Amino acid sequence: MTRSLESVDRYRLIGVDSDHLVAGMYAPGLDEAYVVPPGDSDKYISAILDIVLKEKVDVLWPCSDEEVISVGANRKLFEDAGAHVVAAPDDVLSWIGDKPRVVEKVSRAGVPVPRTVVLDENLDGLIYPVIVRPRTARSAKGVVFFDSYDQVAAYRDSLGELAGTQFVQEVVPYQVGNLYLSGVLLDAKQQVKALFGSRAIKATYDWGGPALGGVPVKNQRLNELALKIIDATGPWYGPVNIEYIFDSHRNDFVFIEVNARYWGYSYLATAAGVNFPDLTVRLALNEDFEP
Repeated sequence: MTRSLESVDRYRLIGVDSDHLVAGMYAPGLDEAYVVPPGDSDKYISAILDIVLKEKVDVLWPCSDEEVISVGANRKLFEDAGAHVVAAPDDVLSWIGDKPRVVEKVSRAGVPVPRTVVLDENLDGLIYPVIVRPRTARSAKGVVFFDSYDQVAAYRDSLGELAGTQFVQEVVPYQVGNLYLSGVLLDAKQQVKALFGSRAIKATYDWGGPALGGVPVKNQRLNELALKIIDATGPWYGPVNIEYIFDSHRNDFVFIEVNARYWGYSYLATAAGVNFPDLTVRLALNEDFEP
């Protein structure tokens, strides 16, 4: 993000992180950098507010899931301090982290999805292997794989009342090159101002997980699905990223997840001619531009 914003030479950039050793804290494009508590800490908001006031921040852009949720919940506090917040509306942030609920909404919009059920529901009809993970987890935390109904049932029983906090999902076959991403930017009127497709060529794990690098793609089907997902899960504002796996058996892109934040390997879009960070900040500053 810093690299993209620096390239247009019109912003004063202030970065924060909870770890002073993170390389991004020393990016040459940053004018100032601060160490703050983690986004889910009860001290995070006050620390960010202090920086907003001290630096006279015009645009506050949280990037991780925890930061987006925390800042979104305190949107008025920051806007009263003079900072426009780049975060999806509260109506979305209140539920978008519940992955089974998202899958249900996306499925009703006619988008291919993996078979998905909450762990304490009826497990009949699942196709194995399956993946089990927390309903609100991110970055592949708490992920486990099972090859049979008996394994899943035993795991469910071991969790007891906590089984309802997990969900089971059909494993869509992954291999390097079939993980895709749609990056979408929306203004306050729900208009799509930018749309960018990419295909991951490197991911965190051998089964997928967070993408680390990719190449641009131009695919009409990918764009159609992105717009359906946006309509089914909105109202949105700012950057949204949607992930899919291309399933050769279905001969289609299968929805994996949607995130209310900017995405990894994001400079790819800027290098391809779509500077999402600059466009996002321009929207936050009430500037308009052609999609």
